[in-house]
Amino acid sequence: MSITNKYEDFEKLNSGQLYSLGIHPWYIHDAEQQLAELSTEALKEQVNAIGECGLDKLQGADFALQQLVFRAQIAIANHLQKPLVIHCVRAYEETLSILQTAKVPVIFHGFNKNIHIAERILKRGYYLSFGCALLSSQSLASVFAAVSLEQIFLETDDADVAIKDIYKQAAALKNMNEADLVSELYNNYITIFRQ
Repeated sequence: MSITNKYEDFEKLNSGQLYSLGIHPWYIHDAEQQLAELSTEALKEQVNAIGECGLDKLQGADFALQQLVFRAQIAIANHLQKPLVIHCVRAYEETLSILQTAKVPVIFHGFNKNIHIAERILKRGYYLSFGCALLSSQSLASVFAAVSLEQIFLETDDADVAIKDIYKQAAALKNMNEADLVSELYNNYITIFRQ
């Protein structure tokens, strides 16, 4: 299943497409209005998740504002019972602390960190989504090979790479055939998005 992320123009959704809507920390410009629009548009059935949302210490809005908007989006996700898709850059302590209020499934998107951070996230029952970095990073490949299939997803994150190439690499790293990998990840999708 393919889910498209949108961080603006929440009202412009194509029929037949599934979405994740969220206020990305890079694109906070009128938080009150953005949160109001998100609260309304996220009610739509084709919106499967809230996010990308989260914290970024390298760029984006003022960090205190990022935290405020992140907390508000967790509240929206809790209210609507929709999973959260997390953007996190150099802010894992703060992100994990704030996520203690989340009552819905949590997916860390574009995960590319070490096994210690992965284990902290997975221990909470959260999920990791791996992208095109799997094709080029030996250290990330080792992390991916070590984590349970029951808590992972794969993504392109709009990179100029086919999702089938990521699946092929992931299957090789897990020493399994692609069909079995697809089946396992589809089960994860059903678990999170079809509750």
